[in-house]
This record gives sequence, structure tokens and C-alpha cells, in this order.
Amino acid sequence: MKRKYIYISSFIVVALLFTIVFSYSYKVSKDKRTELEQEKTEQSRQADTVQEDRITDQTEYILEVFQVDSDQVTSHIEMIPADFAGKTREELVAYLDKYMKELPLEESLKGLISFELINFSKDKILLRKTYENLAAVNKFYLAEVDGEVVVYYNDKKTVYENTGIMTENLSADEIAMLKIGYFVKEEEQLFGILENYSS
Repeated sequence: MKRKYIYISSFIVVALLFTIVFSYSYKVSKDKRTELEQEKTEQSRQADTVQEDRITDQTEYILEVFQVDSDQVTSHIEMIPADFAGKTREELVAYLDKYMKELPLEESLKGLISFELINFSKDKILLRKTYENLAAVNKFYLAEVDGEVVVYYNDKKTVYENTGIMTENLSADEIAMLKIGYFVKEEEQLFGILENYSS
């Protein structure tokens, strides 16, 4: 009987110790969790008070133009485009990426291969447009002359072929491209385009 009493007493003491240890560890972990939540709240408050630099009408806009073939860089100060106003660095980079994906025809024909942000602050932004000389990498130039599709060599003067294809049978986009004129890299590509125009 005495043994039974010792076993029961020991069990109660051990259970009591486990309960005390568990309660203490629970309280400590709860306090730590509360403390971490307070730190996160404080950090988010501090982050909210930090303002990102934004482009304003007072921001100086410098545009560099880099010509790959001549390895020349020219730069000039321009007015801030309305599309840039109020943008942060990340928003401007996203705008430039979209610009390159939806490249205007005029820029494409000039040979624009990149438009990138070099430097950004609220006081000054520096952007660089990189152009490749299309005549140096392309053999032919297509244009519209008196309603006909004409193929020139890349000098845009020497006629390679008068195709006899009239522009009146082409789509509005194709006519617009031909009125501006555009380069074609090689004969195979040229013949594919002309075949498309004549069908």
C-alpha cells in the first residue's frame, strides 16, 4: 500500500511539474509572439513613412542616344514627358519595358534596340536609347513609290527591283509601313514578303 501511495504521489508530482513547465513555456512563447507582432507593426509603420523618389516637373531629364555602329553617344536635356510624371523607379522601368515590347513603328524603323534607365533620383533621370544602323545589317529596303512596291539596296537609292505589286491591294498597315519604308535582312526574307504582298 505504501508503494501504491508513492507511485500515485510521484505521478501527481511529475504531472504537476509538467503542467508548470508547459504553462511557463506557453507564456514565454506567447510573449515572444506578441513582441514579434509589435516589431512587425512598428517596421511596417516606418516603411510607410519612407517615401520613394518620384519624377516631378522639376526633375532634370537627360536622354543619351547611343549609335552602335559608330560607337557614338550624344546626350541632351529634354522636357519630362507627361507619361513619366509621378512615376517611381520601378514604374519607369516597367514603362520602358512596355515601350520596347510595343515599339512604335517609327522607332523600329530607326533601329531602336534598347531603351534603358541608367540613373534615377527625384532630381535627375538619365535614360539611354541604343540604335543599330539598319543599313549595315540589312541588304534591302522596301518602299512605296507611285503606288508600287519598290525594292532598293540598303543605300535606299539603288533600285534592286520594281516589283509591279500595287499598294492598292495591300492592307492599311502594310501601306503605312511601305510609305515610311523599312529594311529587310536577306533575299529569302525579301522574297517571302513579296510573295505575301502578291497573294
